[in-house]
Amino acid sequence: MIEEKNIGESPSAYHLIEAQLNTAESALMEKLMAKGFRFVDPQIIARNLNLQKANAILGGDVQLASALGKKVGAELILVGKAMATATEVEAFGTKIRSQQATVTVRAIRSETGEILCTATEQGKFSHIDDIAGGIKAIQQACDRISETLVKQILDRWQADVTAGNILILQVLNVKDYSQLNRFKASLKSYVRGILSVIQRDFSDNIATLEIEMKGDAEDLAQKLSSISMEDFPFQVTEVNEGGVTIRLNASIPQSNPGIESPDTLQ
Repeated sequence: MIEEKNIGESPSAYHLIEAQLNTAESALMEKLMAKGFRFVDPQIIARNLNLQKANAILGGDVQLASALGKKVGAELILVGKAMATATEVEAFGTKIRSQQATVTVRAIRSETGEILCTATEQGKFSHIDDIAGGIKAIQQACDRISETLVKQILDRWQADVTAGNILILQVLNVKDYSQLNRFKASLKSYVRGILSVIQRDFSDNIATLEIEMKGDAEDLAQKLSSISMEDFPFQVTEVNEGGVTIRLNASIPQSNPGIESPDTLQ
């Protein structure tokens, strides 16, 4: 999603063409697809996005962008702005029109809302028609920014593989905050490979934990399914690309060893 403005000025006219041109989006998609990236069909996005949500996302609402990405099945959401303007200079008695563009893009990880990387690039073109020149300048900036984005995204993914992958563990049926703290403390002891556990949210008996570990969601699900946490019986209920969902069972009351049951009394 790129908010785009292409503005041309002259002494006798002022032109404003809004984002319907989609020059930046089209240029970025073309460059990134050539690098092997795949994109969700724009019609699918349009069915899940109204003007209010689009403006909020373009305005910096990372959580809404994350929710949209998860809903349409995108691993990353690209959000940014593209602005093209024009100036006029005189050289050797000749007036020359020049168009400049600045494009800024953020890559947001859908599963966590994390900003994976940010890039800004500029383009410049000279054309007698400000709008046509602005399009060329935006395309030039997008050529440059696509190279920057690809490098940053791949570098980050490689770092995630080396240092540990970020996964979301959603825990359902959590009794209270005390139980959640004890569960978090136990995870690293029971599940090998977990590097860190960070609580992101807890409300309505549902906890969202950010897990850093070496492996993917399938690895986490298999490890969770193969262990038995004595104080926290649970079942794995869902596995997706970005994480795992489990449901805690109600704790089984333990008998008090200091009191004999009626059946053992003589």
